[in-house]
Amino acid sequence: MRKSGFSMMIDTDFGVSVSYTGNQHVEIGVPARYQNVTCGLCGSLNGNQSDDFSTPNGSLVESVTLFAQSWQVKNFVDHCGDIQPPPTCPLAKLANYSSSEHCGILEKSPGPFAKCAQMVPVSSFMEVCLNDVCTSGGNRTVLCNLLHIYTERCQAANITVGQWREKTQCEVTCPENSHYEVCSTACPASCLDSTAPLFCSKPCREGCSCDKGYILSGGACVPLSHCGCTLNNQYYEVSNEEILTDSCSKKCFCRQPSHPMECQEHACRAQETCRVVDGVLGCHAEEVGNSWVFGDPHYVTFDGVAFDYEGTCTYTLSRYCGPLNKLPSFTVKVQNEHRTSLAASWIYQVEVEVYGQQIVMMADQYDKIQVNGLLVNLPFVLPAEKLSAYYHGFSIHVQTNFGLSVSYDWSYSVSMSVPKSYSGLLCGLSGNFNGNQKDDFQNPNGGLLFSPTAFSNSWREPNSPFHCTVVGLPPSCDESQYWPLHSCGIIRDPSGPFQLCGDPATAQIHFENCVKDMCVTSGSSLCKTLGAYAQQCQSRGIALQPWREKAGCGKLVQIYNPGVTVIVNI
Repeated sequence: MRKSGFSMMIDTDFGVSVSYTGNQHVEIGVPARYQNVTCGLCGSLNGNQSDDFSTPNGSLVESVTLFAQSWQVKNFVDHCGDIQPPPTCPLAKLANYSSSEHCGILEKSPGPFAKCAQMVPVSSFMEVCLNDVCTSGGNRTVLCNLLHIYTERCQAANITVGQWREKTQCEVTCPENSHYEVCSTACPASCLDSTAPLFCSKPCREGCSCDKGYILSGGACVPLSHCGCTLNNQYYEVSNEEILTDSCSKKCFCRQPSHPMECQEHACRAQETCRVVDGVLGCHAEEVGNSWVFGDPHYVTFDGVAFDYEGTCTYTLSRYCGPLNKLPSFTVKVQNEHRTSLAASWIYQVEVEVYGQQIVMMADQYDKIQVNGLLVNLPFVLPAEKLSAYYHGFSIHVQTNFGLSVSYDWSYSVSMSVPKSYSGLLCGLSGNFNGNQKDDFQNPNGGLLFSPTAFSNSWREPNSPFHCTVVGLPPSCDESQYWPLHSCGIIRDPSGPFQLCGDPATAQIHFENCVKDMCVTSGSSLCKTLGAYAQQCQSRGIALQPWREKAGCGKLVQIYNPGVTVIVNI
């Protein structure tokens, strides 16, 4: 990848090149051997213009709109805008934009593009220029970009273009230590390759060239003596920034100009993987899956399947079901209890079995856990930090050194996260974490069930009492009283604090769960419901607006005891 004129250029060793100006102009070059084996908006490269409007399934369409929409990248549908018919340009404006100070300079003879107009058809480009400039209300940047694009087409055909920027008020200001040239080398000298212009066979391009005695370092022109370092044929500017390379096995620095990289051995920490994020190779927290249980139990599996079940047995929430010794094994169980009625149940106990330890968190033990049957004060840490338990916000948090974490708020919500390495190797009420929502309801024998009740009962612990599956009828309730924005309605308020938390369908599910829980608790569960929803949003890296005061849930106040936060109404 290199700079060429005003564009960034990507060249491949098999002949394909892509150039992008950063706004309006993308250009793709392919070798002749790709003839008749390409597809997309650029056509098939077979010399036949009549079959270019071919869709992915091979059918021909006449409509430009249908053709373009057929090649739309599906994962980016939400970012697409509606297609609007272009406005009609008034004749007076059309005449103005046809002058030599605007698009008319393309056809002016003599003029800077006169030689090119004879070789590169200008009439269709003139039409595009008039349309775009008129649509933009005479925006000068639009005009300048269009004239630049035509300049590059001319230069690609080895046709000389004269000076046109001053005549159209399109002058450019070049960075420090550089100057503008209408025909600069397409292969400028850089710190990575100072001899590039000597072996350049590409036509010239307009752009900013470094002044004499200076050379490109990144996007700036610097003296040759200020060049940075090269490693594996990649250039790095001088800085104190840490650079990881070779699968993160080496940590390097480019601290001095024109010196070799300083490198040392390096390894990612536990629960980190070496991967590229935002274009930078580094050690990043391993991707995780999240599962939730909250309220009058609403379950959300690792793959995002939501279901309700009010039984009060002990259930396997998740356990490792993969090959022996491939990954550390664990089991997480939850026990529910009836509180306000037989129609409602809430999480009473959470049990984590891992490394031969049994950790139990109970609703009535706010500052303690049970470890192998013994009450232990928080925080609790096993040797070598293989397992720890501590306060985290409003919850108790159990964390292992291989990435399993379980949080419980002592009454309402349980959250669990596991590393991506466990994908497809789990079982229980939280599903198998394989990315397929259609097979989450598997019983312990691997059979697929279709009823949340049958599925939940299949994961009941054998020692649960026989009556724990009994569920009563929900109480009568006027649900509309919990619809307003100061109640459950805050969840789906398009301008409210949770507006970025999810799509309308997801917000609707949580809204309905909130209303249901408010009904069975006579309106006393709003703050816990919203707190659980906020936690789910924040686990996905979504920043929320303040919501507690708007919902009448008080302010957060940190008191002296470490790790303890209380809520007060102020």
